[in-house]
Amino acid sequence: MEIKKDIFDKIESELAELLLHTEFVRRKDEKMGQLESSAYRLLAELSEKGPKGINALAEQFLLDKSTISRQTAALVSKGLIRRIPDPKEGRISLLEITPMGLEQLHEVRTARKALYHKLMKHWPEADRKQFESYLIRLNKSFIEILQGEKDIQRKKGK
Repeated sequence: MEIKKDIFDKIESELAELLLHTEFVRRKDEKMGQLESSAYRLLAELSEKGPKGINALAEQFLLDKSTISRQTAALVSKGLIRRIPDPKEGRISLLEITPMGLEQLHEVRTARKALYHKLMKHWPEADRKQFESYLIRLNKSFIEILQGEKDIQRKKGK
């Protein structure tokens, strides 16, 4: 007996497959495999916005401070980021990307862009722009939902 699928079943299935393909390529590709997704996002954030503290990163990524601490400790141990004193508050450390971290981020970003170019090279430009706008909307919706849940948790904790 075939089960009738609605649009959200199809979206869920296609996104699951996309994540599976993305992880497969990341593990198989020497350049992309250098960084896991969370490490890539942390390095990109520090590269684009400059040094940040653990609390600011946790807030940015809507994660627990302990999760960000573990992820950044791994990047520090690999020499991809380093701790520096906060010029405003000497007791606090900020995290900044190192030259090696910048190099690795650039290599992975270049490999990712090459993959997306290969995947979409025959797509009309209008389709690529539309896809970009849908991804932006989807990510904004995720952030709104996650931020709302985090706000509810904060209220419960008070």
